[in-house]
Amino acid sequence: MISKTLVLLILLYWTSVSSFAVQLQKELIGSGGGRVQSDNYQIDCSIGQAFAGYTENSVNIHWVGFWFKESIPIITVFTAAEAKTKPDGTIVRLLEKIVSAGISELGDRFYIQEADRSSGIQVYCAGAAVPNLIEGQMVNVEGLIATRSGERCIINPSVNVVASGNAIFPLSVTSSSLGGGPFGQNLFFVGQKGITGRFGLNNIGLLVLTWGRVEDSGPGYIVINDGKKGTYGRVKVDTSRLIVLPNVGDYISIVGISSLEETDSGIFVPLLLPRRQTDLQVISEN
Repeated sequence: MISKTLVLLILLYWTSVSSFAVQLQKELIGSGGGRVQSDNYQIDCSIGQAFAGYTENSVNIHWVGFWFKESIPIITVFTAAEAKTKPDGTIVRLLEKIVSAGISELGDRFYIQEADRSSGIQVYCAGAAVPNLIEGQMVNVEGLIATRSGERCIINPSVNVVASGNAIFPLSVTSSSLGGGPFGQNLFFVGQKGITGRFGLNNIGLLVLTWGRVEDSGPGYIVINDGKKGTYGRVKVDTSRLIVLPNVGDYISIVGISSLEETDSGIFVPLLLPRRQTDLQVISEN
């Protein structure tokens, strides 16, 4: 059980030189740690240091210390799906998971999943020192559960490569089933959001293969549809890692990570993240 007690870790002293209007403030860092900075200061905090306190007047800012949640346990979870049931701020450990998309492919994140393709999860590693992971490697990952743009993920990871391996085969999913419905969301678990209005098994975080006709395109994306009427079969495809794009009207198959995107109106739509040009195959041209 995580204690909610806040503990003062470091105590420093501050003396005003020009004003006695002093206030005790705090800088919210987030229990995953990280860097807080302004023009006048920079401070780095480790995992678990959720707040940094300071006193302030019109002239000076002086750090009082760090507060952290006491006795934060590391929970070993068996699957990526189980990790998604944990609340944000939980430190989890996943063992022997397969890399489905490496850092060199998606930049500030990579994805891991079960060998049986039952579930996968994003590992967000911006600023973290992680190996140059490639698809097919088996890894152990430890980090903090968080939610980014509706997608459950692991942040501030520690990663160890335990074995090399073969690239995993994507799970075939129709575009109208991409994303699926919500998973594990109830009074007891946080779970993963699904696509607004969709049902079926949630596949957010998995490497998938889908197909459809290109209906629309714009800066950095195309939209495909597998033939369903209206918007139900539509999927937005991120094209930032593709060099040659299909034309509107082409029928394509495409491999990528199943993700989601929140629109300005607050609904969640499916988003596919191809990793490289070879993920795209044009089946028939317009």
